Amino acid sequence: MSTIIDIIDLTPNDSNKDFTWTQEVRLLWLLIDLRTTATVGSRRIVVELIGPDGEVRCWIPIGEDVSPGIAASKRCTHRLTPGIFRDFANPVFVTPDTDMSSVVPEGFYIVPGYTLRIRDFNGIDVAADDMDVTGQVEADTAAPVAREAKLL
Repeated sequence: MSTIIDIIDLTPNDSNKDFTWTQEVRLLWLLIDLRTTATVGSRRIVVELIGPDGEVRCWIPIGEDVSPGIAASKRCTHRLTPGIFRDFANPVFVTPDTDMSSVVPEGFYIVPGYTLRIRDFNGIDVAADDMDVTGQVEADTAAPVAREAKLL
């Protein structure tokens, strides 16, 4: 049996979000909504999986540069879902320069003690940009299964 757990962080004035898990969970989806300030810069959103020792174990770039050299506020939405493709220009789902879908491998598990971090890799205006993160993970309520982190 499994339980769905909501991920919600709507804290304003930051573009770094950390979620640390005390149980094994499987990532189902993330929605990252970034609203930038007028500060010029090329923002780049990444999702990192960080081990208990603080080392980055997985690094996933999300979309393309969010606002390369634009000196105006901008809103960008990114989706992260399990799958096998990356959606660059599907007119049904993607609004150019503002909306992007990216993928993680099917069965993307986060083991206890690991942190899922979503952040602006370039750190243009971290204290002023607003990033909202929502999503869901699935936790297995049955006996835990031993898993070993593997690099693909």
